[in-house]
Amino acid sequence: MSVRREDFCSDPATVYPEEGWGRDVDDSEGRTVYDYWPGVMTRKLPEWLWEIKNKTMADTLAQTYKAFNDNMPILAAAGTRIIFDLLAEQLLQRDAGSFEDKLDALFVDGHISKRQKESLRAVVDAGSAAQHRAYKVPHYDLILIFSVLESLIHQTVLAEEKVEGMRQRTPARKKRIKAKKSEKAGLP
Repeated sequence: MSVRREDFCSDPATVYPEEGWGRDVDDSEGRTVYDYWPGVMTRKLPEWLWEIKNKTMADTLAQTYKAFNDNMPILAAAGTRIIFDLLAEQLLQRDAGSFEDKLDALFVDGHISKRQKESLRAVVDAGSAAQHRAYKVPHYDLILIFSVLESLIHQTVLAEEKVEGMRQRTPARKKRIKAKKSEKAGLP
């Protein structure tokens, strides 16, 4: 059971100018925004969440998803900033300082590519803006932020551990015994 609250705005171009309202003829009809309590699940927790060995990171990630699904974009974005910080500290095995220093260290140490570094810079900037300036990150940007972080966590933390386990389970190739040149030529 849930409760739905409906807000109607007859002049969205004035109230929501940052979202581009008022540019389309259909915008003149107004805008209705729905809010649900408890929130409607809009992003499932990743199936691999409970495989994360760092309990603080796993718990923070679960709470951040809850904020996302309960329509709390400021808290969700601030949570992603915390998750990045925890991830960087785990991968680097140290506190590398500022977020820019952490990005540089992750790149230099080979944990992320140049392209990932730029994506993470945008993710961290949005999380910092939410935390320090109460920036309400739009839903579509939050989806992107979560996608970038999920991919990075899966690639750097879980996949590396799983690949190492797979490496240990894979039987080694049997060594070939090279025949002597004389045996190849059919000579005794």
